[in-house]
Amino acid sequence: MPRLSLYKPTKGNDDKFINKTMSEMFTVGGVDVYVHKYLGPLAQANSSATEPGGATSITGIQDLLFLENRDRKYDTSVYTMRTIYRINDNDFDLQQFGLFLTGDTMFSVFHYDDMIDVIGRKLMVGDVLEMPNLIDYYPLDEGVGAALKRFYVINDATRAAEGFAATYWPHLWRCKLQPLVDSQEYKDILDNLPATDSGDNTSTLGEVISTYNKYIEINDAIVTRAEQDVPKSGYDTTAIYTETVDQYGYPVDPGALNASVITDDASDTNHDASAQTLTSAVKVEGYLTGDALPPNGSTVAAGIAFPNAPGQGDYYLRLDYIPNRLFRYDGRRWVKVEDSVRTNLTPGTENQTQLSGFINDTGKFMSNSAAWDAIRISTPYTPPANAATLSFTLSTKTVVVKVPYNSTYGVRTRLNGLPIENTMSNSSGNIAFSITGPTYPRKLRLTSAIATGGNATVRFASQSVTPFVVGQNIIVSGVAGSTAFNGSWTVISANASSAIYTLAGNLTGTVSSATVADGSPLPIGGVLEYTVYRHVINERQSLSQALRPSSDNI
Repeated sequence: MPRLSLYKPTKGNDDKFINKTMSEMFTVGGVDVYVHKYLGPLAQANSSATEPGGATSITGIQDLLFLENRDRKYDTSVYTMRTIYRINDNDFDLQQFGLFLTGDTMFSVFHYDDMIDVIGRKLMVGDVLEMPNLIDYYPLDEGVGAALKRFYVINDATRAAEGFAATYWPHLWRCKLQPLVDSQEYKDILDNLPATDSGDNTSTLGEVISTYNKYIEINDAIVTRAEQDVPKSGYDTTAIYTETVDQYGYPVDPGALNASVITDDASDTNHDASAQTLTSAVKVEGYLTGDALPPNGSTVAAGIAFPNAPGQGDYYLRLDYIPNRLFRYDGRRWVKVEDSVRTNLTPGTENQTQLSGFINDTGKFMSNSAAWDAIRISTPYTPPANAATLSFTLSTKTVVVKVPYNSTYGVRTRLNGLPIENTMSNSSGNIAFSITGPTYPRKLRLTSAIATGGNATVRFASQSVTPFVVGQNIIVSGVAGSTAFNGSWTVISANASSAIYTLAGNLTGTVSSATVADGSPLPIGGVLEYTVYRHVINERQSLSQALRPSSDNI
């Protein structure tokens, strides 16, 4: 007589009966759920040792350093399945340190064989489930204009303990679910599904359920308040009074009378004591206190050259210093007081902190050059046969390079040794770029304008390179006293601090607000140098990218 045993090494009729009975329980007592099937990480254009790029299967890993799949691809088909889940109340969990709400975690059970039949595999971490029975038709925000769908992402999955039959064969699959949030991993779903089922595709699901705009609004409000409370880095010392001194450097009361000039009648004084009172030669010093403002609210002039007849104790702010520098005249010389080291803390052009220069750096790092050339600017321009340049057009400031176009490449440009901005484009399959940044120099402030012997000479602060060349067109403007200097001229001679052009008469102009600017698209005779790079990454990197081995960034 055979031994009785509920367990069989192979699935028999008993197991099939139990399996069909459990499946029927889901049909009768379960609820529909829509499954967005995870297909694996998206293929990456740029691959490296830590980010292979080609790992697109469900078992592939996008970032081997941090073991992340940040960019995920989901099936465009949506699968309908039945599930049974336990509805939880928002109770406090007192078993942990502090109080934690546990209502955001759900456990959903699926029939194992039905799951395999529908989606072709087991539900896994990364699959997204939509609960149609939890849709919110009455959101508190009336401006939403759509019913809020509820999405959950699977964080863990295993066999359910209650799914084992008396035959010891499993029949149920248990998934741990948490609410889906608007993050990078689920953009393939949120950015491609309409917010409503009415056919109105004007907004995506991500735009409706996302809290991104609210966070941006909160962040902007915090930044605005921070700019009011702490407008600049360092410490504000403008409210601290600095004692004034006399011409000998001794402290004085700026409102007192000078006893040395009092006559027999004490009420009869020759001078007001303020005539003997000078500004302070020092300011409160400390870490990041320099704001280039004179103490006690004294007046200060500013410019790129010192005034000709300063008074003792006068302040002057030199704008051609970087950072701007405040000087005080002691009667014999201009003495440095401080540099303007306090800077705006909000990211932008006025922010010169390390926060702006590194963390908020929007520049590009380029390496692995593909081509280089230097063009002596002329019109027309004929490139040498062995040059990397295919053509150069001065009127449009465009260069076409003998390198096949690749959108991931980048170009660095320099004009007369100084960096200049450009925009890369595709020109008949080749890389082309146009100079978009301002040519150097954009505008120089004049220090003098004199015409004699039929020529006019305009002078400016000495530059690191000669800004104008013979034959170049320049525009002079703002010269007062003799307006004949103003206009568009052709340079006949130039050096690092002056330019000469033809002008009849013996004239002298007033140059308090006069400038000279480059009047041609690019300076004739100048050198436009460029390098095409194959590898381009953002200077502002993610942590995983910053910690990547240097060999991976080449």
